[in-house]
Amino acid sequence: GVSFNDDYARGVICVGIPLPNSYDMSIRSKKHYNNEQRRLRNRTNLLPGDDWYQQQAYRAVAQALGRCIRHAADYGTIVLLDSRHCDDGSPSLDGVCAAHKNLPKWMRQHVKNLDRNRR
Repeated sequence: GVSFNDDYARGVICVGIPLPNSYDMSIRSKKHYNNEQRRLRNRTNLLPGDDWYQQQAYRAVAQALGRCIRHAADYGTIVLLDSRHCDDGSPSLDGVCAAHKNLPKWMRQHVKNLDRNRR
């Protein structure tokens, strides 16, 4: 892939969450396989099908966000344009709301929610 180091990328805008096609036979098969293995063979090392499905989308999001910030000394602006990324006020023991649990660990504490009704 293309590497946008340092000044070659100072911003990323991520619109939506790139969920895989839920009607794709390979996606449906993998979700079913994970669920069946967990249920029939007690394979708790496999994610439940729906969790695996979400993980695929957030893996793609993390890869896109990483195009902007490539190393510890790098900086940039990342904009997540989807209400599913917003803090819903859900309680959390570790200070990270449920909406941010799927984001990369390095990013979770830095997310700021903007309210379109507030100026």
